This record gives sequence, C-alpha cells and structure tokens, in this order.
Amino acid sequence: MDKVKYLLRAHSKEYYVMTVGKLTPAKLANYADIDMFVLISCEFSCMVEDPTEYYKPIITPIELNYALSNTFTGRIELEFQDFETNFDAGISENREIE
Repeated sequence: MDKVKYLLRAHSKEYYVMTVGKLTPAKLANYADIDMFVLISCEFSCMVEDPTEYYKPIITPIELNYALSNTFTGRIELEFQDFETNFDAGISENREIE
C-alpha cells in the first residue's frame, strides 16, 4: 500500500484509505465524490463479479501505475510482484514528495 500511496502523492492525487468487506455497488455508491477506486486485496476476495454494476471504475495497483506513469509496454502483468518490480524501476530519484 505504501507504494500506491507514493505513486498517488507523486502525481498530486488526493486519496483515501478505506477498509470494507465484500465489495458491492451499494457500498461504493456512498462515496459519490470519489472518481475511482484502487482495489488492494488478496486474490481470492477481490473478485468484482460484474463491473458494469458499479458507478465508478475499480482498478488494480498495476493499472494505476500504467495510468499515472505512462509505463505500459504492451505486456500485461498479473502478479503483484511485477508491479513492485516495475514500480521500483520507475521511481525518479529527483522527484521530491511532500
């Protein structure tokens, strides 16, 4: 989660950390001011059965990294370890975070 927070701060994105049980459209609809959700969960409890039922996009940390850092190479990564490796490689040493 620290790497996701770092990525969001590096791109001046406001974020909130929430803990919820099983995701449902009704639960997430309570947060109308949030533009999208980044789901950080174990692989067994993170299944979103029908994403079209949700009012806002739900993305993974890997998709967030692609969107904010423009590092998509065409290779689809499915393992979180790949995200961590590519994230570490993409951090700019000159970028200061508040």
